[in-house]
Amino acid sequence: YGTDAFRFTLAVFAAQGRDIVFSEKRVEGYRAFVNKIWNATKFVLMNLGDDFTQGEIDVNKLELFDKWILKKFNDTIIKIDTGLKEYKFNDAANAVYEFLWHEYCDWYLELTKQRLYSKDESASESKEIAKQVLFHILKQSLQLLHPFMPFLTEEIWDKIKNEDEDLIIVSNWPKVVSAFNFESESLKTEAFKEIVYKIRNVRGEMNIPPDKKAKVIFKTNNELIIDIAQNESIHIEALAKVESISVDDSYEPNKTDAVA
Repeated sequence: YGTDAFRFTLAVFAAQGRDIVFSEKRVEGYRAFVNKIWNATKFVLMNLGDDFTQGEIDVNKLELFDKWILKKFNDTIIKIDTGLKEYKFNDAANAVYEFLWHEYCDWYLELTKQRLYSKDESASESKEIAKQVLFHILKQSLQLLHPFMPFLTEEIWDKIKNEDEDLIIVSNWPKVVSAFNFESESLKTEAFKEIVYKIRNVRGEMNIPPDKKAKVIFKTNNELIIDIAQNESIHIEALAKVESISVDDSYEPNKTDAVA
């Protein structure tokens, strides 16, 4: 399954005071994690373009989901730092796993596709910001992952590092950036994710095929939900396979409607 997958498995198992019942299935699962990182790296590099240059992230130009992932990354650094200092290697390994797989790959990469693939010239600045954040998070996440997967991270680092940078093993450990602590945007994004989850669950319960798009009506007077429905509709439509979105507080569901 590979040295990195095996090493990561042992780290995840390394809870204090616990006897390890070794499982090849777990190693196989973390091999899929290795593949996930490779594929995420390929996606990012493919969409950066040959003329991409890493620059400073301008907080004044960040969009909702940029702010959310940067806040999540800050939280992940804190969790990993705490786990390593307290010799809770399983906590540290799980923190980087949860962030890379579920937050970065499953959500942020998907949310940036609408911006990266846009042909609208007016979206060029948004596209550039997405590229900068994608690359910044990928690069620093590799540093957090390096103690657990040294071979994979060093190989990818060699392909993306700047000319003046050395090996990843002697690079500076990522630090929390206070300017990236976007609390309200993080809470709003979690509400957005919950909306997408609920729509996906309804689709699954109703056995609606992936290519079948549905109309969604929000019956609510909650200002946060209304804001998300109106301003993030393009992302809800893309991630939940929705045809259209509307808000109607007085809507009375039909018998054939699925309600969440």
